[in-house]
Amino acid sequence: NSEQLGQTYETTGELIINEDDEIRLSSLNSDKQLIIEQNTYGNSIVDFTTLDREIIKLDLIYLTKNRSEAPTLIFNNTNIDVLELDFQDEFDSDINDATRDMVAYEENIELLYEGYNHTKFTDWTSSNPDLIDHEGNFVSSPDSKTIVTFESVATLRQYEETVSFDVTIPGKAQTLDTALTSNDGDFIHAKGIVTSFNDQDQGFFIQNSENSLGLLISSDDFNYEIEKGDSISIYGQLGRNTSYKSNQRMLGGDILITSIESSEKSFVKVDSSLADIINGYNTYDIAEPINQSGGTTDSIRYSLDDVTLNSIDAFNYVFIDTVETDMSLIFDINKAEGLTLDEYSDGMIISSITFTTEKIHFGNYRVVDVVINQ
Repeated sequence: NSEQLGQTYETTGELIINEDDEIRLSSLNSDKQLIIEQNTYGNSIVDFTTLDREIIKLDLIYLTKNRSEAPTLIFNNTNIDVLELDFQDEFDSDINDATRDMVAYEENIELLYEGYNHTKFTDWTSSNPDLIDHEGNFVSSPDSKTIVTFESVATLRQYEETVSFDVTIPGKAQTLDTALTSNDGDFIHAKGIVTSFNDQDQGFFIQNSENSLGLLISSDDFNYEIEKGDSISIYGQLGRNTSYKSNQRMLGGDILITSIESSEKSFVKVDSSLADIINGYNTYDIAEPINQSGGTTDSIRYSLDDVTLNSIDAFNYVFIDTVETDMSLIFDINKAEGLTLDEYSDGMIISSITFTTEKIHFGNYRVVDVVINQ
């Protein structure tokens, strides 16, 4: 306001010289800025270019607030104090943003050169420029999993630190059969056909080209749209689902789908009996080492004809029994296609049922993505 004109204020802020060589003082607590003009009289004129991005304290005379979008103040060559304030948190935050480890396959890496808090990152170098060059550009893929380390010097005011992060590049994709010979905890890059989506939990299922081996992908955390029948290559960490003594092998961790192709191949196994499917599970033995064989019928899509639906429980799980085993095949009728709860009756015989085996659930073999033809 007019009462401020000609008043002198002791002011602290970050000095910024923009691309038009305009001198501004930026607030440390907000995005507001003041325009500073130097008084042309006097014996010494401060070289503000030497103070760019410094935190300074100085006396300013209020001139006007109508010159532009920011109030203008005049500096008349009084003392300037350069302050070394604590910016460790801002420095650390920028470093965290710039150095997140990642998995990448045949793609460029975006390197950060200036952080949100103005930390500068200079002289980025790649430990393997034949795969990813110093600018982060993809060059070629390795035959096996390779880690490329990027290193840079981070500077912010009085802070300086050499920083780095790792880019994991999956090797060439293996067949699902070969990939599943790896141990729990290993990272694999496997090929498979998407056969089913898990309507009970997250994730989806893939199978090998012979329709004899399956794998649960236990994550939906990726930016790809996939459909049943797609042939994909996928990278992640091999593990297993052991709930209720299940022994179902699965892929988890930071999932990366490296390729997607449409496939017309149908993946439904029709040459197995109900007893064969149930007996193919392998209960997890907690007393044994973790690297046990999974069940031979886990994560496989099957179809059975002329099936009797024996009973239903209070949770709307339908039981399909067989005299050859004490276990039953179970599915949630509310998630099934082709049969509603109102249409169901104990002992009814359906023409066919198609499903994907999921896991042991309270002593029975649960199946998902169920399609029924009455």
